[in-house]
Amino acid sequence: MSRFENLNCDVQAMNRYYGWYEGKIEDLEKWTSGLEKEYPDCKVMLTEYGADGNIDQGIDTLANPKSIDPVNGQFSPENYQTETHIQQWAIIQKHPYLLASYFWNMFEFATPLWNRGGVNARNLKGIITFDRKRKKDAFYWYKANWNPEPMVYLANRRDAIRTRPDNTVQLFSNISSPKLKVNGKKISGRPGVNDKHTLYDVHLKKGKNKIQVTAKQGNRSFTDEMIWMYK
Repeated sequence: MSRFENLNCDVQAMNRYYGWYEGKIEDLEKWTSGLEKEYPDCKVMLTEYGADGNIDQGIDTLANPKSIDPVNGQFSPENYQTETHIQQWAIIQKHPYLLASYFWNMFEFATPLWNRGGVNARNLKGIITFDRKRKKDAFYWYKANWNPEPMVYLANRRDAIRTRPDNTVQLFSNISSPKLKVNGKKISGRPGVNDKHTLYDVHLKKGKNKIQVTAKQGNRSFTDEMIWMYK
């Protein structure tokens, strides 16, 4: 845990990229809790957090991902970025001690001296692609948490090639009681990191698997679906 170098300021503002440039994703909890205990009277802003995510790269499980080197590596799977934002926003949400937080960044942007993440001269921390045409899963995570417009969104849709039958589906939704089906069979969910996050343990058949979620709010219906292939 970093110590404050200047306790005379009204507000301390710090960047922390746990899980990317330092430590593990979940280390943000230890850092925040440590500050709360050691400096309870300080005002703190988390001015940058996040991870790179190449929307055209993915892996079906993050339990044993390929080596991710944030400085020189060419593999920055989108779902690692997604998991960073899922876990770290949930931590921030629990700690009003952090008077403000800023994920980095809304859009991918040019970085001429960089060659990493599979795209030359590009910082991939944006949750929308450089051309503003494609929204990453992390975009919909924040939409579910911050935007009151009703929505359901199935994450990891681009990680469509599955190498094992047992998988976890992640749903982002701000509607209560969504219903998920896999190949027409209803699957029960379990709580995720907060009330906008539901997890479903699913068993895939060989070949094509249709995953669909539906929800109702008032007289309106909402649905989303994706296809996963198990080979």
